[in-house]
Amino acid sequence: MKILTVVHQFLPRHRAGTEIHTAQLAAAMRARGHAVEVLTCEHTGDRPQYQVGRREFEGIPVHEVAFGHQVRDFEETYANPEMNRAVAAVTDALRNGLLNRVARPTFPLADTVAAHEAVERGTIGNVIITL
Repeated sequence: MKILTVVHQFLPRHRAGTEIHTAQLAAAMRARGHAVEVLTCEHTGDRPQYQVGRREFEGIPVHEVAFGHQVRDFEETYANPEMNRAVAAVTDALRNGLLNRVARPTFPLADTVAAHEAVERGTIGNVIITL
């Protein structure tokens, strides 16, 4: 199965509960033969906001959305069309039976809606949301 894990930040730059849990979960799923990738955001300063970069962490492909927490207003913290487009670009590229696990809080609420819409379109298979 193809699995995309979405987490607000990721290793090695950020080392806390959700980042470590995500890496351990990805490693365990890979050990079972699944193709696991991570979608995260990072304020790197080397790319324009919302541009998606790609890297690896311990063999796990990581899609990294440049996000400097620069928003115009409070609503954009949970309903952000630019972030939705970046997330959609990654999920659309990873079609065919994708399971999407969403960990919060950095990704806006609208991304949950976008993930469900991707299921409806048949882009991805299932959505599991963990808070």
